[in-house]
Amino acid sequence: MAGSTRERPERTSPASWDAAPVVAGSHRRRRRWILVPAVLVVLALGAAVLLLSDGTLPSPASAPPASAATFDVTVRVTDVAPMDDDGVFGRQPPVADDGVVDAAAGDIAAVVAGYLDAAFVSPETRFSDHPLAALLSRRALAFSRGADRAGLGVVDVAVRGVDPQPVRLTARMVTSGGEVVLAAVRYDARARLVTADGASGLLHQRARMVFVPDDGGWRSDVVEADLTLPTTGEGDR
Repeated sequence: MAGSTRERPERTSPASWDAAPVVAGSHRRRRRWILVPAVLVVLALGAAVLLLSDGTLPSPASAPPASAATFDVTVRVTDVAPMDDDGVFGRQPPVADDGVVDAAAGDIAAVVAGYLDAAFVSPETRFSDHPLAALLSRRALAFSRGADRAGLGVVDVAVRGVDPQPVRLTARMVTSGGEVVLAAVRYDARARLVTADGASGLLHQRARMVFVPDDGGWRSDVVEADLTLPTTGEGDR
């Protein structure tokens, strides 16, 4: 399930960026890292580097492995920044209506919650590449490679129990003409796992994504994700 909350937005000056990874992923078993080089492309949407900075990440909660539930995703909108060129001509840029921002936040929360459930909870799709089609834009999906996808959950692991913890997603919005045209988000997702051999441990995904409107909905066009899984046969200590 997904929900959204908002804080009072802070106006910031958009900053430009020259390049960004379309999909950059890494996956690690406990204490072992696999670093993945990023694919760089030119992205002509300003303010994303600024938006991807800051944000408070939730601290882990302890919970024993249990039957599969769903990820509860809540969005905290921390900033809304216009990127219109009205200021160049001395005009006041259009201000996005709160309802427009809230609707975008709720839609993005639903996309992230659906992805997390499909990637890590649903027995039919978890740890496969099927959840990526509903998360990534067509461009990002085309650019993603095997190692990149590992950070998004495409790994070989056998699980018999998943207990997801609530996720708090921090979002910073960019608007144009009073509409949200870009959302930079970051989150930590955690779940207690019981592996096929009966060991228990923590799944932890840290992700930063840039969402853009795509085919009438929202898809992530830029992704950086790191996934940590318990080593098979090695429980919590």
